[in-house]
Amino acid sequence: MYHYRLFRGFISEDEVLLIALAIIYGGFFVNYIDLRVAGDVPGYHLYLLVLYAIPFIPVLILKGDISLFVLLYMITSLMNDLLYAPMAVVLTGFPSDRLAYAIEYQFTNSSWYFDMGYASIPVTGESLLLSVIARILIIALISYERYIKHV
Repeated sequence: MYHYRLFRGFISEDEVLLIALAIIYGGFFVNYIDLRVAGDVPGYHLYLLVLYAIPFIPVLILKGDISLFVLLYMITSLMNDLLYAPMAVVLTGFPSDRLAYAIEYQFTNSSWYFDMGYASIPVTGESLLLSVIARILIIALISYERYIKHV
């Protein structure tokens, strides 16, 4: 398998494709479902957590690579949150000149509930921002750990 020189051999071509899939799947497909279904399904956010994992379960089973599975899961969930406002603009016709406002609102002023069906947890823009930062750190740590293993 060819390894990209940029990454000094720690990432294979199939892993690059999986990362691209995670970005596209989380940013577009999951956001499409999120914008169309959210609020209509009891326990929706638990369903969403499972939805993040579905395309990568074969990776876990066939490769047995838990760190790659977690990396792809985190990228998918991160793209869902980072591209939510731009996808809302595209899919709902929200005025595109208000995109910056929508992104700022999402991470500062928004208030919604994480619906688990049997209970709900309040989520603020600030807690969403902290979870985004935490996921970025997890992605960086897993990437660094994978790099160290392969150098």
